[in-house]
Amino acid sequence: MNRKPWQSYVMSTAVAAGAIFLSAVSQAEVASVGDFGLIDHQGVQYQLTRLGNNKAVVIMSQSNRCEEIADSLPRFKLLRTTFEKQGVKFLMLDSSTEDNLQSIRTRAATYDIDFPIMVDESQLVAETLGISKAGKFW
Repeated sequence: MNRKPWQSYVMSTAVAAGAIFLSAVSQAEVASVGDFGLIDHQGVQYQLTRLGNNKAVVIMSQSNRCEEIADSLPRFKLLRTTFEKQGVKFLMLDSSTEDNLQSIRTRAATYDIDFPIMVDESQLVAETLGISKAGKFW
């Protein structure tokens, strides 16, 4: 099977006053990202090139210290419900140096987070994606 080189689709979302907006991805918004592999909080490995069969990948950054995440989760779940059937994969990324695997698992259980939370201890993926704070979508 011939695979195209992976290109990450930058999907912009705006969540304000309860409104949800997910823009259509245009060719101008396509950004190349090098391949990476991370293990999520359940021990499952995610590699970007293996997600290439999806039309897009949406990543929400998360940190255990960020209380805004709890407010954003219902909207993120709604986005998944709306777009997952159209081939969009939804993941979370924790790059906080203050979080560890157990604390991430506890937070996922407490807030009923049913998304894979990829653990980026080295912060290299967050840096590559330009993630600077929790609660952002990429």
